[in-house]
Amino acid sequence: MERGCAVETAHVLSHTYQKLVDTAIAADAVWYASTGHALAIVSSDEDMIPALITARSFGVRTAWVAHTETVRPPYDATVAASGVECLAC
Repeated sequence: MERGCAVETAHVLSHTYQKLVDTAIAADAVWYASTGHALAIVSSDEDMIPALITARSFGVRTAWVAHTETVRPPYDATVAASGVECLAC
């Protein structure tokens, strides 16, 4: 810390609370699909699966782009049955 500076690294880089980013992405994705738009979520986070399945239920093309070759069990069967496209990158 510089002399006289009250800001510490922990004030800027602290993760002591949830950022709620996943929830915001999920809510936006479901809303967007409900308006009839196709969508893709680029994330390796399996927390996106419920949002993708819900978005797909609106009948729009829905894709999950992730850093993986396959969806791991037990999610693989659920995602496949939902019609969500899984794309590896």
